[in-house]
Amino acid sequence: VVFVVDRSSSIPSSSFAAVKQYMKDFAQCPSTQNIAVGINAYDCVPKTIATLGAHTPGSVGLDFVIDHGLMQNGGLTRTALAVRHMEATSNFRDDVPRAAVVLTDGNAQVDVNGQMEGDYG
Repeated sequence: VVFVVDRSSSIPSSSFAAVKQYMKDFAQCPSTQNIAVGINAYDCVPKTIATLGAHTPGSVGLDFVIDHGLMQNGGLTRTALAVRHMEATSNFRDDVPRAAVVLTDGNAQVDVNGQMEGDYG
């Protein structure tokens, strides 16, 4: 599972904290213990915070990355660009179903004419 986390300026800090807690709660579920986890974050530019498989649910390292590596930066919401980054950089195993969880407020950037910008789906 790769979490793709919106850390743009449209996300209230309380909501961003709730997203981080959701990810930590997911990681503590006993049924997720054999799942590889990755974390990508995005605003104007997507970034890999934790490479898929570098941490497993329940590990102290994953909690540390969520608490200290995943910070809210502000900026634009470029969700489609972030999803493309996740697809290009995540090393999904061939024999395992692929899954991503996109955590966003859904507010895509629009140009002055109200049209969705090219980086958004």
